[in-house]
Amino acid sequence: MMKYLNDLNWWKQLAINIGGVLSSILSFLSVLNIHYNWLTSDSINAFTSFIVALGTLFVGSFATIVNTYLTEHSKKKAKQVAADYEEQKKAEAAAKLAEAKRLVELAKQAEVSNTNQK
Repeated sequence: MMKYLNDLNWWKQLAINIGGVLSSILSFLSVLNIHYNWLTSDSINAFTSFIVALGTLFVGSFATIVNTYLTEHSKKKAKQVAADYEEQKKAEAAAKLAEAKRLVELAKQAEVSNTNQK
């Protein structure tokens, strides 16, 4: 559930869905000639705006808290992940260099054998 609550698009979709349901209820009641002073299109728009504002507040607060107050364990883990990534990139670069050297050596051997055959 938390992965949805810290997503602003989720809050916007929630506001759209609630606004649509409330608008449908307003239309249904209007057809039946039932009117409530507090249920108008303006109050529905205000309510959906409130939901988006609440979502913005929640997402902003959550992001600030998570990014500001990381635990020591999380910081160590992040450093370890970065170090592992660096080691992986170095190993990949070394493997590519070794492969390139091998191909150059094969090309030299092929050139020498072509020269010897002539």
